[in-house]
Amino acid sequence: MPNIDENKKKESLLASSYSLFEDVVEEFSTFEGIKPHFEKWKHQYSDSYKEAYISLCLPKLFSPFIRLQLLNWNPLEPHCVDIEEMRWFESLIFYGFREYDGIDKEDLDNKLMPSLVEKVILPKLTSFWMDSQLAFWMATQLAMWMATLLAFWMATQ
Repeated sequence: MPNIDENKKKESLLASSYSLFEDVVEEFSTFEGIKPHFEKWKHQYSDSYKEAYISLCLPKLFSPFIRLQLLNWNPLEPHCVDIEEMRWFESLIFYGFREYDGIDKEDLDNKLMPSLVEKVILPKLTSFWMDSQLAFWMATQLAMWMATLLAFWMATQ
């Protein structure tokens, strides 16, 4: 159970996170604002998009926005929101996909979600494992989350 000081630190961190992007032009202060620009680039200027290795840059571009949304996320708490229900997941799961184009298995953007899971979600889950004295039910819950994410990651490789 977190103590009062930990709760105050958490509240302070969450409060200061709201001002993180306040000096950024609104269009670029969310992944929902940035994503359409990159998708447009991908579809209208695909050669330039590939030559710029944008697929490799996307995880680093979207990670800060995802981390911000995950600040208050704790998979060990009851009634925790599933990752699949979060805004970032719903928005990025079909990044660059257009229904009428079909799926290009060679498209490097297909690795965006597995990369985000590997670089953002797994370290967050690992921190819960390393930073706390887990009760048995918490360890079980965390192991289930890890198994789910591992299955997702393996399915996309």
